[in-house]
Amino acid sequence: MREAQRDEESLKRALEVARNEVAQATEEQRAKFDQQIKVLMEKLAEAEARNLRAKSMAEQTAPATFISFPILAPSERRSSRSA
Repeated sequence: MREAQRDEESLKRALEVARNEVAQATEEQRAKFDQQIKVLMEKLAEAEARNLRAKSMAEQTAPATFISFPILAPSERRSSRSA
């Protein structure tokens, strides 16, 4: 889950840098940066989905409530044959 969060944050930073560069770029450079932004946005969507799946898996594998049963001495146990 931490790895997915790190990936997501890294991609968000890269996307912000690319957007800032686009703002200062020429037309030819903008086309290149627009393509890079598109790729980064796709990767960010994938990272967000991984992060969501990781959170879901973590919630599903949370410790369950433990039910304890008394340990009975052999003389206290019921035999399945007596039924």
